[in-house]
Amino acid sequence: MGTKTYEAKGNRHLDVEQVELLPYHKEVGKLALKHASNGSVLDIGSGMGQLELFLSQNGFKGEVHVADAYDVCIEASSDYDIVKGHYKLSETEFNPHLAIDRKFDVVVMSHVLEHIHNPSRALENVLSLLNEDGVLIVAVPNPSRPLVFFGNIFKFHYANRGHVQAWDPSHWRIFLEQAMKLNVLEYASDFIDFPKHRKLPLLQKLGVLLAKPFPWWSFSNIAAIQARKAGDERIGLL
Repeated sequence: MGTKTYEAKGNRHLDVEQVELLPYHKEVGKLALKHASNGSVLDIGSGMGQLELFLSQNGFKGEVHVADAYDVCIEASSDYDIVKGHYKLSETEFNPHLAIDRKFDVVVMSHVLEHIHNPSRALENVLSLLNEDGVLIVAVPNPSRPLVFFGNIFKFHYANRGHVQAWDPSHWRIFLEQAMKLNVLEYASDFIDFPKHRKLPLLQKLGVLLAKPFPWWSFSNIAAIQARKAGDERIGLL
């Protein structure tokens, strides 16, 4: 028998049919464009290539490398001229710092960290892949958004069975700034999700507008984090 994986146990996170750009793809893409200029970007957990699509559509002139645990994702996200390299990661052991032998101006991890059993160690390992002035862009789902809050009234839980971590917006900031002692350059919001928002573009536009005055209800918690500097204070135990 082969090794049991999160997918085998029922992880529904990977949807090979979902290729359109959602607001969180666009918000993360905007941050990547801003902080990478036209340098190098590593997309960890590249999925079906939404970040690569966004960067291609918006004139990114640098190079992108993609990393994922699934061949179907590597193949899909590599199908863009800006992608110059790809890396296969372990599904059961988060190992990008071992699989990747170079550094980047920007590293993106969008909706990946919630799948990792030791998020503190994972962030430290990923930070080691940044150039001296590099930026890590991380997005995780917000479990306290209204759709989840009201949905939980009517069912036992909402979470993807592959999720093992969750942070509401306040604890997200505490985790990054106080526990991890990271230099967060900026936080961002994407949209407030409504039922059927993927099928009704007007609902997506409304959600994007509402996320600006109500960021604590946003679909994702998003942060742009400065690379570690020599002598930076770190947490004592990972």
